[in-house]
Amino acid sequence: MRCSRPCDVTRLPLSQREKENISRSQKGFHVFLSRYFLDFSNLNYKEKEATINKFKQCRSSCEVPLFTNRSALTPLDSNASIVSLDDSFDSTDTPPSINHTDIMKLACSVWKCYPKSMRASWNKRADYLNRLPVPGRIEQFPDALQGEGGLEGTLIDLLFFDWKDLCNRIRNSIKRPPKNELCPAVYRFGHERVVMNSQTYRKMTLSSLLRLYLFNKDKIQRNIIKETKRMVLLHIASQSRAKEFFSIAGLCAAEVEVKGILHSCCAKVNIILVENGDRCILGYVLKECHGRWDIMLTNNHLIRSRAPAFDSELGTYKFPNIQKSRGITFVISEYWPIRILILKRGEIKYTLNRVAFFVSNKSLLPQQCS
Repeated sequence: MRCSRPCDVTRLPLSQREKENISRSQKGFHVFLSRYFLDFSNLNYKEKEATINKFKQCRSSCEVPLFTNRSALTPLDSNASIVSLDDSFDSTDTPPSINHTDIMKLACSVWKCYPKSMRASWNKRADYLNRLPVPGRIEQFPDALQGEGGLEGTLIDLLFFDWKDLCNRIRNSIKRPPKNELCPAVYRFGHERVVMNSQTYRKMTLSSLLRLYLFNKDKIQRNIIKETKRMVLLHIASQSRAKEFFSIAGLCAAEVEVKGILHSCCAKVNIILVENGDRCILGYVLKECHGRWDIMLTNNHLIRSRAPAFDSELGTYKFPNIQKSRGITFVISEYWPIRILILKRGEIKYTLNRVAFFVSNKSLLPQQCS
């Protein structure tokens, strides 16, 4: 970063990142940071090391180095000692990486020590970038995509084909058991660190059109566990809610019938039978209504339970105390919901628990559940 005067900032050529950035709400500080990290990445390791070391020596003052002189490779103060690379370092080895926290601190210090005129120049550059047309953004709907049904017909067709493809993918993950090698795998869903065990895990990219329609705010509101600018994490409990969630125009992705067996998905719970020697049994949440769950146990007994409450501060569920339903005294000890992580860039990840029933008598088929 060799901008020592306000005019130097305005004369900088556009970087590739600035040309392709789609944000039109940038501030001067954002543009400065982007440029600083870009220029810093173009330095060799010795230059980076010298700049960071000079910053650590001058942290108490405003004499913050922008970058070291490329020819001399020394900080601004020639008397300052610099920790150089170890003499034993082999040029063929991969050099140790520079801590990004130090680079950020250095960049913030440079910005803090800038005079108002320099900050104003960066703000002026940000205003200029915000006025540029967004690269790749079509201003009018192309005539070539109008189709026989016009604009509306084209959008409906696109939505239908995207939904049909997603429906097939979800149904395949419901019908097929998870791969054995995935059982010990661990994936992160927002703040959650989830061990797969017998759960099914999938990751895919959705079109923006389908993502906006399928996961609209009104639809997902009551299932949101955590939301940030970059992602939304959902927990779905019951089979009925999963069917409601993954249905469009009569086509449901959350269940499929194969050879007299209805395959579906829902949350799974571990039940401790208090009056039966604390024996454990799995249960599948079929319905939810007014804070109550209908749970089908693997022995085909149906019980009703209070739903656990989610503690947003701890990021965990609080389970109800001992309950009794239809002559069964029990406690819920573990809970595995259907998890859906929606990333704003278009990717989604989900885990689900497979459940299967005989179509003829609606009884649970434990061998086909997971």
